[in-house]
Amino acid sequence: MPRPPKTEPQPHTTTAEQPTADLVAYDAMYQEELQHNLHGVMPRLPLIRMLHAGALLFEIQDDLSGKPRRVEQMEGVILDHQRVNAWWEKEYGHGGKRHPDCWSLDALRPDTAAFPIQCERCALCAKNQYGSKGRGKACKNLRRILLKLDANLLPYILTVPPTSLKEIDRYLTALTNVQIPASAAVTQFTLTAAKNEEGIAYSLLTPVFREQIAIDDWAKTIVPLKQQFKDFFRQQTIEMEEYGAETQSDEEGDGPA
Repeated sequence: MPRPPKTEPQPHTTTAEQPTADLVAYDAMYQEELQHNLHGVMPRLPLIRMLHAGALLFEIQDDLSGKPRRVEQMEGVILDHQRVNAWWEKEYGHGGKRHPDCWSLDALRPDTAAFPIQCERCALCAKNQYGSKGRGKACKNLRRILLKLDANLLPYILTVPPTSLKEIDRYLTALTNVQIPASAAVTQFTLTAAKNEEGIAYSLLTPVFREQIAIDDWAKTIVPLKQQFKDFFRQQTIEMEEYGAETQSDEEGDGPA
């Protein structure tokens, strides 16, 4: 009697390799529940703060325990950036408010919600002139950066103080010169100790180009993330937590806004 043809053993297929319909349904439910976390919630994007010159550390507010982590350097992608101005009549902790008394989210005109508005145009405002506070300005000229770090869903806000604006402008100009969008570059951020002409110490933010993101990865991950958070980022109100007057010197800047 002829023997049946010999067949090769077939590999065993586990359910983990082939997701069941139930797992697909639960994944969709999980994503729906994730969105429900923010239902009726006024979220604020987490902050990254530059600590004082003696520490030379970044403080990243992303720990579920409520305790921010501190790092000497970090790498991320600049999704967006905006120039902003903020003026406090009194220093925070000395009768000053958490939010500025007058501010601008485009560095051109005060926000309509600001009170009291100091001037209709930021460039003409007396608080935005050198010498209105020591050698510097009473109004803080800042640049906010929407920064994607690690694999976390929400991007962060890093607020660049007046003393580091030139470094950011230099870096963005250099990227443009070699035709790399800031959102297509992995950027490393470090802090170095510096002093102004009067010997006041401050932390200088230094961005360094690390690598360019492949265009397909940029299109699939970075562009949708930027589109999702750009408008929210540009409308988020300014708080003193972003910029502590005790952490930076205001004696240097990049010129009138």
